[in-house]
Amino acid sequence: MIRVIDCGTLDWPFAEYVAMRNLTVLRIPYSHSKVVSLLEAALGLRDLELFPLGPSPDRLPGLLSAISSHIHLRIVKLSYAFTLNPVQLGWILWSFAGLESISLSVTVREQDLDTSLAEQQQLDKILATAPSCPTVKELDLESVFFNSNHIVLATFLRQCRHLESFSLPNISNASTPDYAAIFMTAKARIQHLDAHRAWRSGASLAATIQACVGLRWFRGAIVQNGPQSIVDALLEHRETLEDVDLTDTGSNELTGTMLQALLCACPRLRSFVAMMPHPIMDRHLNPVLDASDMVTTTTGEQSLDWACMDLRELAIRFMPNVDILPNRITADEAQRGRAKHIPVIPRVLVAQLGRLSKLEDLRLGYLARAKVKRSADAVNSDGHTEDRGQMVEGMQTISEAVADLATLDRLKRLELRNLKKFVDHEVLQETRRIHWRNMEWCQLS
Repeated sequence: MIRVIDCGTLDWPFAEYVAMRNLTVLRIPYSHSKVVSLLEAALGLRDLELFPLGPSPDRLPGLLSAISSHIHLRIVKLSYAFTLNPVQLGWILWSFAGLESISLSVTVREQDLDTSLAEQQQLDKILATAPSCPTVKELDLESVFFNSNHIVLATFLRQCRHLESFSLPNISNASTPDYAAIFMTAKARIQHLDAHRAWRSGASLAATIQACVGLRWFRGAIVQNGPQSIVDALLEHRETLEDVDLTDTGSNELTGTMLQALLCACPRLRSFVAMMPHPIMDRHLNPVLDASDMVTTTTGEQSLDWACMDLRELAIRFMPNVDILPNRITADEAQRGRAKHIPVIPRVLVAQLGRLSKLEDLRLGYLARAKVKRSADAVNSDGHTEDRGQMVEGMQTISEAVADLATLDRLKRLELRNLKKFVDHEVLQETRRIHWRNMEWCQLS
């Protein structure tokens, strides 16, 4: 009894010899004449993925007819190799109107100047007779829209009155649909918003976030969209936000103060990711939490407590408020163990981490403070002089931090990025043996 077919080749000799009645998941390239027949035979199919070898435009209607007439199909992911015009985009979207989850990877151009009258009439008819899409809950547009003709997309979105999850497409110019107005017109309750492709949304992205209802999940491209306005819009959903992904947002634009504001205001947060998964991808792409952003006074005497006590996953870069000159540690000195005695992590950060008793995945990235005046004293933002020794006093060694975090007994994954030379491996191994018994892996770099 076959329930799943995941085929990356062009030939399926078995398709002619096995019953498709119980097939529920099908992932195949659409470049074979038997695909439509296979769809028609698989009456119980619920999940379909067709990847980008794609049918030529003249074969598209047959595919769409087979999909739209399928009784049980609920999820479709289509990667299409040919550039579409708005009429073809309309065909696809409204052929999928009875689905629950739609994922499209397509390129859409604007109508050509020499567009035929018949094609324009087709587009007008599609828009005039556009039916409602009462079952569509998820729409992921991994797509590029050229020029400024978004009328098909806007019309489709207005018909999706029960849309809960939306991934914005990449718009090639500054003119983007007014998603906020569309959502309010449709009375959609968007709780899952992925805007990482929407680099050029500008101020409209903040309005889109504000138009969401009880936003729970957000991933966003912030740099060109006004970081402070985006964070302010997210804070309007502070009581419902559970997952926030701010990777690849631009460290110069999104400040540590903004990160701190989110961590202090969102009690339901379960995942907060602001660091790329690989160090090579990390430079200048992610925000940095400065130790000075985590305190209410210039002397660091009183910290602002994070509200996210349910946090399971945290990935973040930090910068101490004093230059400890780690780059002066040579390889020989690191091998002799000198570096492990250097205080490198802010106490205020460790204190906040120690309160996250449900934490399972912790990834910390160290960023050295560059171009700091190497005098005995430093001047803070209020013009007061701070003794360098006092600032170092606010730091801990990695071994001290590990000891303070030993109570996080649910920890499964730990990454210490750019901190390997400061780690006392014996202390770390002993802590894993006694306290972190659930740990699956520990990555040092």
